[in-house]
Amino acid sequence: MNSIPKQNSGHILSLFSVALRDDIRAYLPGLLPKFVALFGEAERGGGYELVRPALACLEALGTALEDHLALLLPALVRLIHPSMILTPVMLQYVHD
Repeated sequence: MNSIPKQNSGHILSLFSVALRDDIRAYLPGLLPKFVALFGEAERGGGYELVRPALACLEALGTALEDHLALLLPALVRLIHPSMILTPVMLQYVHD
C-alpha cells in the first residue's frame, strides 16, 4: 500500500480540521506530539520543508488548539529562536 506523501498529509489534515471543526479535538492528543517531533527534527536537522505545511495545518486547527498551546509553544519558539547553546556566550570580566 502506498503512503501519502508528507507534504500532502498536512493539506489533508487541514481539510479534515476544517470539515470536523471542534470534533477534531478528540484526535489532538495523538496529533500534537507528531507536530512537536516534526518541529524538533526541523530544528536539529535544518530541514524546514515540512514546517510551512505543518504551520498551515495548525492554523486550520484554529481554536481547537487553545487547550494545547502550552505543548506546542516551546517547539515553535525554538524554531524562531534556536537553542542558546549554539549562541556564543559573551564573557564580561569584573575588575575590582
